[in-house]
Amino acid sequence: MLRLSLLVALVLFVSSCATDDGTKSIIGTNAVLLGEKYVVVADIQISELRIRHVKTAYPKESCSSPNQVSHHLEVSGPINSDTPLIIERLLKNIETEPNPCTSRSDGIKFATLVYLSSGGGYLDDGLSLGRLFRREGVQTRVTHGAKCFSSCATAFLGGSYRNINGDGQLLFHAPYTPNSFGSINCQSNNNELQRYFVNMIGDENGEIVYDRTMRNCSANDGWTINADAARLLGITT
Repeated sequence: MLRLSLLVALVLFVSSCATDDGTKSIIGTNAVLLGEKYVVVADIQISELRIRHVKTAYPKESCSSPNQVSHHLEVSGPINSDTPLIIERLLKNIETEPNPCTSRSDGIKFATLVYLSSGGGYLDDGLSLGRLFRREGVQTRVTHGAKCFSSCATAFLGGSYRNINGDGQLLFHAPYTPNSFGSINCQSNNNELQRYFVNMIGDENGEIVYDRTMRNCSANDGWTINADAARLLGITT
């Protein structure tokens, strides 16, 4: 189904995550949502992974109908096999919610916004999550204070619409496996990852991101991208 991008709310950088209303803070970030009242529909925690489904408490003025509300997801923690599973089920739940926000009278839905904050995880799960994002037409965002590293950055590229706010960062590095010497063995080539990058952001930009990714062999560092660099390289929309 065709979807359009929507800013869920004005996002403000703050020096502390503490606010007078816990539903306003975006988990894993230094940002809060302004201008609306919000309801936490679900707050799911599985070990270190936390995913929250939030919606506006009252009809949103920017929606096409006066009784419509908007929804978004907030993801903080590792990208593992639970991450795409939970997000897929929450996206299905949003589809069944009454009065979802649409853009205009023809009923086209706005893209569900997913905030990402993660140090990474498993590549296969990042690929699965990114493909889920593209299939569902979601908007991915890394906002103030958030870092989306490794497999999170891979998943981020799957968003049909992609944004980085303020000092949010992406980091890419080559896939690796630990070895018996306490070090890592990095891959020098990964055809699946290369095809994924090209499919998600186009031939030229996909090849650039793949090249820089595979050049960086590290478990703790890599090719780090800020908002302006991401825009210049076609990583954000």
